[in-house]
Amino acid sequence: MKKILIAGMALVLAACVAKPTMYYWGDYSATLYQYKAEPSEETLAQHYVSIQDVFNKSQEYGLRVPPGVNAEYATLLLKQGKKADALVYFEKEKATYPESALLMDRMIQMVGAK
Repeated sequence: MKKILIAGMALVLAACVAKPTMYYWGDYSATLYQYKAEPSEETLAQHYVSIQDVFNKSQEYGLRVPPGVNAEYATLLLKQGKKADALVYFEKEKATYPESALLMDRMIQMVGAK
């Protein structure tokens, strides 16, 4: 009986550790809040790391990148003057979430015009 109980507990705990079913957010919200609350190179660097983690884990788990993350990353790249890279991420957002096409097309057009 004790072995069955232990096996059952292990199964329940394993279910809690399972991969996310829809999106992987990681520390994204916390680092974004921290960056907005205390803008600095350090908090921005932490947010970049969390975005990269979202990209990596989403790919690892076979999930789509959460809505808006590609577009936000594109905006951050644009602020660094990396227009070509920003365009790639605006296109990724548009491809992943077709409902964002109107906004992403406008962003792409604005970046291309600069």
